[in-house]
Amino acid sequence: MREEANGFTLIELVTVIALVSIFLLFLVKLNITGNNEGQQVKAAALILASSFDGTRGQAIAGNTYAKVFLDTSSDLKFRRIAIIKQTQNVWKTEREILLPERTFVLSPNDLAECLNNTDLSAYPYPEEEAILQGEIVDGYCFTFTPEGHLSHAAAAILGIGYGVKASDEIKIKKDTNIYGLLVTAMGKRVILESKNAIKGAI
Repeated sequence: MREEANGFTLIELVTVIALVSIFLLFLVKLNITGNNEGQQVKAAALILASSFDGTRGQAIAGNTYAKVFLDTSSDLKFRRIAIIKQTQNVWKTEREILLPERTFVLSPNDLAECLNNTDLSAYPYPEEEAILQGEIVDGYCFTFTPEGHLSHAAAAILGIGYGVKASDEIKIKKDTNIYGLLVTAMGKRVILESKNAIKGAI
């Protein structure tokens, strides 16, 4: 008589974690309407963190490479996030996500300025092209290996702030809450809930 297997495999667990992260992402998006600036920045930080969690889970579960791509080329500059997965050596967009209105991922210069020109040279933003909805766009790309590690650098740090887009420039309100997202070389991420927390992490 064959014994029944107990528990879950690693791939099953990682897949469930990825699905839960995506589900939480949409729950957050449903609860941001009418919130104040600080709550919107927090919601954006959670959405961005869930994007990294889900992408890392897909890379591990599929034993492939997967990317979080921040679009910097369109009218949705620094708000549109694309999840891209490699399947049989072909990169395919899995889904696209928008951060809450008037929240933006901070460029390196914006984040440094918000932190009183703190040196962020240890956390380079890799620039890369990607094909989204049939168009080649520019942005910042963070790639996870099949082991769930960041492939491009020892770690990455991102900022999230509240502001307005004027022409091609994003003006971040300097008095708003600035959140941070630190992604380690092993792919783990930490949400940093204040400027002091961001400075302490770097």
